Amino acid sequence: MNRNSIVIGIDTSAYTTSIAAIDTNGNVLLDLKRTLDVPLGTRGLRQSDARIQHKQNLAEMRFELERHITTEEIGAIAVSDKPRPIEASYMPVFMDGVEFGAKLANQLNVPLYHFSHQEGHIEAIKHFSTARQANELLCFHLSGGTSELLLVQNGVIQIVGGSKDLAFGQLIDRVGVSLGMGFPAGKQMDDMAYGQQNNTNWLKPIPIIGLEFNLSGIETQCQRRIQEGVPSEELVPELFLRISKCLCKVADVACKRYGLSDVLMVGGVSGSQTVRKAISDDKKNYKIIFGDFSSDNAVGIALLGGTKTWQ
Repeated sequence: MNRNSIVIGIDTSAYTTSIAAIDTNGNVLLDLKRTLDVPLGTRGLRQSDARIQHKQNLAEMRFELERHITTEEIGAIAVSDKPRPIEASYMPVFMDGVEFGAKLANQLNVPLYHFSHQEGHIEAIKHFSTARQANELLCFHLSGGTSELLLVQNGVIQIVGGSKDLAFGQLIDRVGVSLGMGFPAGKQMDDMAYGQQNNTNWLKPIPIIGLEFNLSGIETQCQRRIQEGVPSEELVPELFLRISKCLCKVADVACKRYGLSDVLMVGGVSGSQTVRKAISDDKKNYKIIFGDFSSDNAVGIALLGGTKTWQ
């Protein structure tokens, strides 16, 4: 490969440090991820503590990057600099990726491009899907801090629905921590729920009004059931089923309202094998699109940088 044949993407979200590399054909050459360490029994990290870990991870990951990618082949660096593509959006942890990317771009004398974390999530799934060329589609962004229904039109993102209080990731993590699991608890809870038959009725459905829903109520139900001694192997599968049914109902209403048939699922929660199976099994008249790069990662950021570099 020659100079300008590879783009590096960098993302430092709340709980994951990631670096990715793509080539001119959009192939993922490298996808490095490190989850931040969170003390057992806690529900997260302060931004200042997260930044310390991001800095250390990035320094160590650079050596791994250079073992796989020749720096002379790198034509551009792309970074996520904020959560959403609006001016007021800000989170300190993204500055670590920006500073690291700026230093690397300066050393290599290549362009540095900035995108939002949300744009990266969407591109990471859309690029490898049947909706790659779609100018208009619906998208659920489901992560630790975000549960939004988005209308994406020619690259412009508009929030049209979603949670009015907690994010699905927050709900899952809070319940998991109360069950004695480490934070983030999503993977452990997903493994517990996957493949289990849900024959219980401990939880009421998530209330939905139009394209919006509230999750604080089902969290209260879960916490109460935990105190009552309901077995986690019964409670967790039902919680994931309630989440899946909520997403299906909202997606159905949204597709009818906007006359669309494709719904992209992005963000860490959309990577749940339990949620994917439940949604896939649901009878529907629209297409739910999942992908391999649903968790917080830099692949989408690198792809967006590639578009800037080569097109």
